[in-house]
Amino acid sequence: MLNSYRSKLIALMAAVIGLMVAVLLTSYTGARWVIQDDALTHERRTVQLYERGLEEQRIELARFAATVRDDAEVGDYAFAAISIGSGKQSLEQLLERRFPRMPVDAIMLFWGDGRVSQGSGAESIIDEVVSWPMSATNSTFYVERDEALYLVAVVPFDYQQERLAQVAVAVNLGGSWLHQQGAGLQAKLFFERDGKVFNSPDSNFYFSSFDTAGGQMMMGDELYSLSEIKLPAADGVSARLWLAQSDTAMLETLNRYNKIMVWLAVVVLAIMLITSLVAVNRFSQPIHSLITLTQQMADGQLPDLRRSRGYTEIDRLLNHFIDLIDALRNKQQEVDKVHKALIRSSITDELTGFYNRRHLADVFPKLLAQANRDSLCIAAILIDIDFFKKINDTLGHVTGDLCLKSFSDMLRSVVRASDFVFRMGGEEFLVLATGRCEQSAELLAEKIRLATENNIVNVDGKPLSVTVSLGVSSLPADMQAMPSLSELMTQADHALYAAKHAGRNCVRVYSGDEHDSGECKHQDVAQPRATEVP
Repeated sequence: MLNSYRSKLIALMAAVIGLMVAVLLTSYTGARWVIQDDALTHERRTVQLYERGLEEQRIELARFAATVRDDAEVGDYAFAAISIGSGKQSLEQLLERRFPRMPVDAIMLFWGDGRVSQGSGAESIIDEVVSWPMSATNSTFYVERDEALYLVAVVPFDYQQERLAQVAVAVNLGGSWLHQQGAGLQAKLFFERDGKVFNSPDSNFYFSSFDTAGGQMMMGDELYSLSEIKLPAADGVSARLWLAQSDTAMLETLNRYNKIMVWLAVVVLAIMLITSLVAVNRFSQPIHSLITLTQQMADGQLPDLRRSRGYTEIDRLLNHFIDLIDALRNKQQEVDKVHKALIRSSITDELTGFYNRRHLADVFPKLLAQANRDSLCIAAILIDIDFFKKINDTLGHVTGDLCLKSFSDMLRSVVRASDFVFRMGGEEFLVLATGRCEQSAELLAEKIRLATENNIVNVDGKPLSVTVSLGVSSLPADMQAMPSLSELMTQADHALYAAKHAGRNCVRVYSGDEHDSGECKHQDVAQPRATEVP
């Protein structure tokens, strides 16, 4: 009879519609039971949560009492007040000063015929608290008042192995405490005694009638279900703590559920018509994405694709491909990062951070081309730290490295950002600068010399100062022939030799006269000094 796909589809749709009708009928009869059971389960769990919280608060309160008792300063003041009979006011002030942030409403210390208290709730309960037997061990109990219930923790106070007093701390389980519990918008906490509410953060509860046996309360037009929260260690306490859970939320949930079921029946018919199209699209789209992805990977590309949010095998396969591409991309980034680090380490000096001699051959042609293009001078300043070998030999290589690092930091602050600084080896440095002609380069060299002379290095608490000799050579802006790096370096080296020959701690500019070696004006400070270097 079902020989065509059309008839099979009609039969399938009829079966689904019949199934939906059965589901709706079952839902209408069973939804209330399910929602009510869920509400009761939630209520029971909430009650258990509050009971555990009260038990933890009881234990914490006993810990607070022990903290007060074990305070050494409190012990000394208490011993003086008990044994000598004086200093009660000082003890009260000490309690207020030592425990201002302790989350309790009262701190009390009492003995035979004396008592000391601190806190807003102490006066109303201390008479009942002091009746606690001195021989009792650590314990907690409740003190009831007309509109309050106090949880009290008492611990014995022993001084030098003699029991002298009792220490008690109390917290008021009143409106402020109830409000802090944060029962939520649909659930509320209140205390009841003999069928009457005596403490609640909601004033409406004071005028509401409720049936504790039936577990219900009417407040206005709203019905609340009640669950008792057992107070830990509350034998003989008439006050009871209740959790009131509004049934409004449950009924609203049931109404929403029924509406959802009606709308579900309407949309299922539409879903049946488009399901086949969606299924084909959901299956074919990941396949096309995989084909495109594999083609791009074959071409050496690592495309950035969005992850599929589907849960089918094809979606998972596509996401695995994307994970693979991400892993390859991360590895490529790591390789690039390591490659850049290797390149940087190959052209820089590890100690000073300046370029090394190897990189000079790469920089100079570019610098020369820029100077020719922009008609700029090029200056080379060759720097040598005076008597550096003596520092290494007398103070050690660690001190020598410290001097080099300090000198490098100083030099970096003196030169321009566009200048190139190289460590040529040992204590020899080179500054290459464009736009600095002979006079400007000499001024820069003198600036470096003065900055070095005034730079003090702290070595084991002792100041150490060094000086430098500097040789300057420069290429004019209108140079006709293309000079070589070795020429420029040779000229700077001749000038440096002249500076050393003149007594060090000075600047010499290459002039072509090898006999230009007049004495330096600053040779009296050319020796390194570590107050003094031995």
